[in-house]
Amino acid sequence: MSEKGPAEGTSTSARKAVFLEHLALCQTIGEAASLAGVSRDTIYAWRNADAGFAAELASALERSVRRHKRKLQSVGGSFAGAAAKQARQDRFLETLITASSIEEAAGLAGVSRDTVYTWRHDPTFARRMEKVMGLVNVRKSAVRNKDLVVFDPFRAKPVPPPLSQFRRDVFGFPSTATQAAFCRAYDDLTNLVIFWVAPAGGGKDVTAMHAVAHAAAAEVPRLGVLCENEGQAKKRIDSYLDPYFTDPTLYTRAPDIPGGTVPTTNFIEDWGPWRFDSRLRLPDGTKPPQTKWEAHNKWFVGRATPMADPSLWAVGLGSSIAGSRVQLMVCSDLFTVENQRNPGFRKDQLDLINGTLASRFDEAGRLIFLNHHVGPPGASNLIELMETYIAGARVISRLGDYTKYSNGVATIITPALTVAETGELTSYWPARFPIRDTLILGDRRFIAADLTHDENKALAQQGARRIRGLVETRQRIGDGLFNLIYQQSPESSAFGDFTTEVLDGCDDPTRSFGMSRPGEMLIQGVDPARSGGAAWVMWAVNGETGIQTVVDFWAGEGLGFTGMRSQLIAAPVEQWRPRYLVWEDNYEGETPLHPDAAAILRRFNTTLKLHHTGHNRTTGTWNVISMLDDMRDGLIRFPAATESDRLAMRRLKEHFMAFESGGYTERKVGSVTRRRLQPDDGCMAAWIGWRHGKVLLKSRRSARKVATIGAARSVTEAFAGYRN
Repeated sequence: MSEKGPAEGTSTSARKAVFLEHLALCQTIGEAASLAGVSRDTIYAWRNADAGFAAELASALERSVRRHKRKLQSVGGSFAGAAAKQARQDRFLETLITASSIEEAAGLAGVSRDTVYTWRHDPTFARRMEKVMGLVNVRKSAVRNKDLVVFDPFRAKPVPPPLSQFRRDVFGFPSTATQAAFCRAYDDLTNLVIFWVAPAGGGKDVTAMHAVAHAAAAEVPRLGVLCENEGQAKKRIDSYLDPYFTDPTLYTRAPDIPGGTVPTTNFIEDWGPWRFDSRLRLPDGTKPPQTKWEAHNKWFVGRATPMADPSLWAVGLGSSIAGSRVQLMVCSDLFTVENQRNPGFRKDQLDLINGTLASRFDEAGRLIFLNHHVGPPGASNLIELMETYIAGARVISRLGDYTKYSNGVATIITPALTVAETGELTSYWPARFPIRDTLILGDRRFIAADLTHDENKALAQQGARRIRGLVETRQRIGDGLFNLIYQQSPESSAFGDFTTEVLDGCDDPTRSFGMSRPGEMLIQGVDPARSGGAAWVMWAVNGETGIQTVVDFWAGEGLGFTGMRSQLIAAPVEQWRPRYLVWEDNYEGETPLHPDAAAILRRFNTTLKLHHTGHNRTTGTWNVISMLDDMRDGLIRFPAATESDRLAMRRLKEHFMAFESGGYTERKVGSVTRRRLQPDDGCMAAWIGWRHGKVLLKSRRSARKVATIGAARSVTEAFAGYRN
């Protein structure tokens, strides 16, 4: 019989099997449960939920009864040599665990009592027997007191799976796209600082508290949760931390969320217990050292963390923190719209945060910030910290909302509304936050705006409930606040040449993305880059009115040579077949000359124009800032026929707002903590294409003027008959 519970990596089914093995050698379910390291309540829960296990339990009880009726039956057999002696000792010790006395165990093992006493003079056997006697004492105590629980803090525990699977197996939670992105960032142990910026209600706190539990299961010794104030800290403790570590019934029911399932793993039984209980007993029958479980500080039982250092704490910013540095710290909602309005408060708060991190954050530990945007650059400590930590590091990878930087920083920035490739609006969590106001009746959903008055009234009478839609929320609170706290797109208030008012004034409610009109010429401007940010913008140029309208755009980074040819040339040229492709040749001038790129341009009759950015960026007739004049004069237009158009255009507008006339070089050599996080590649690509459009418009007007002035009267009369 095994002396320990399940081995490392065991599942619930394996724990059931270990219990049944013990039961076959014990007299009661309580004895077998204690030896297997599970509670009787768990056994009964398994029996009620699993018909197969219930049948196996009945069978094991029958075998146990039959076995104990033969308690005094001799086993017999003869042995020779050291191997035979070892086998007899093993059999005796295995039998001793469930026997009522040494004499009974000796009889069942086929040896005499005197032989056992002779073996005890062997130090190796004596140590083994002492350990077994400890288990015997625990078993006998458990028979007298059914509530005692055997606890081996040094047992082999399962290796916790990746966080997304851990959430599903242990807590029954599915992961939305933004939650899955955070899980990937957390699982990557090279990410030492993670900023998760997403709308309120997106599950940031719940998922991060699951990460705290995951770290505890992985035996990370010291964990901390830092909140704006004591009230917020208490909420994290009461709603998440205490139940996770102390309530075993939490793991027997599905969470009340869309897609929630009954957990398949018990966090307390597999990796705990966590809180000291007087009923706990170590394998030798003694009590484990008593540990404290205070309101804001928790010491896990049986862990090697010094008593001065809590295993887990959760406090408000500025509160007294017990213990020394931590290996994982979660900073939850430190910044609010209200507390960022006062410049003096922001300064004091930032000093306090930096002081806390410097004194409590382990040099090899990990730091997680959870928040939504609460203010513009220059008026937000969240943005200040993000800029400080990123500090100009290059992007290693970007997958959806998740961006990984070269200096160990990762960001997950999730807007509430996005535009899919099909052009449709999508919600970051459709099950909880629909795009439009929705009535829900059972499993059925109805968009409120599509219902008649009678249908609306009928659903209300049937008990339907209403959920606010993101579009209606935007209309109610206004674009500025919605963009800030829902879209995670704070407006710039400190610098930038293209303002929101000017850019929004370019919206054309008669145009949609992908639309060009007869007689308009398509020009594609490209700002290329192999490793940094790259973008292209497709313009539709009207030769009669001089208006240039955005048809489509794309922005990304880290393309490499092949990616530049496919993403910046092949894909847009094949889709739109522009008359001109205007390519900046400062660093990537050879890419459009590659045979594959040249073949695509020839196939679609697109003319390549090379553009070189220099002083023309900030000086001359058609520099970047001169686009402002065309915007104010209505000569630059953006598609804005639908909500999807306006939302998609929002990203390009952000590139415009990130542009500074001082120039990239000037910003790069400036203070790294003040560099903008938002790229301006889309603005540069738009300027490159727009500038060529202005050149063409001027040349055509000049050509028409020359033709009108220079045409002789005789020539005009000669061709008069062909006008119709």
